[in-house]
Amino acid sequence: FSLRFFLIAFTYSAIAFIMTGTVVHLVPHATDQGFTPETSGLIFLLWGICIIGGNLISGVSDSLGRAPTYAAGAAMGVCAGVLLAYFKQGIPPALFYVGAALSGSALGLTRPTASALLADHFAGPGFGRLNGTAMMVFALFGALGAFATGYLYDFSGSYRSAFLLLAAAHLAGAATAVPLGRMRPPD
Repeated sequence: FSLRFFLIAFTYSAIAFIMTGTVVHLVPHATDQGFTPETSGLIFLLWGICIIGGNLISGVSDSLGRAPTYAAGAAMGVCAGVLLAYFKQGIPPALFYVGAALSGSALGLTRPTASALLADHFAGPGFGRLNGTAMMVFALFGALGAFATGYLYDFSGSYRSAFLLLAAAHLAGAATAVPLGRMRPPD
């Protein structure tokens, strides 16, 4: 495996970690903060709709470039993680909605951009094998994301450290995706 593949595999790992950590823990975090189960479900729906929105605009990476598009998504993800980590009862509820929307939009931008990076750098014979390997890495780290965020909650009794870890995972993903996006794809 090459440095390019290591970078893309790490990028996929970060996205999977974030995605499953959020899928499993966004609603419980919302209910812990006093939102009703019904409202928490609507917050999760907002998150999912924002993923779709991010997916729909992720094609801007074709004109703006992979690195800036991924960096923008990661920046939104960091902001989301910090907003959700420091949210507590008494803060205007709209900030939780903003955190969920930013989180979904971030994943909507970064996930397709990572796929485009994979295609940019590994198109041609053997792409299916490399894509399958990248998705295997995605699945393994996805399992870790849900577990690690849950463990942090169990250990601390709060989602603060879990959502800060998700924010850090956005930074880690950007640390590998942005350099890969700036590399010239092989001819």
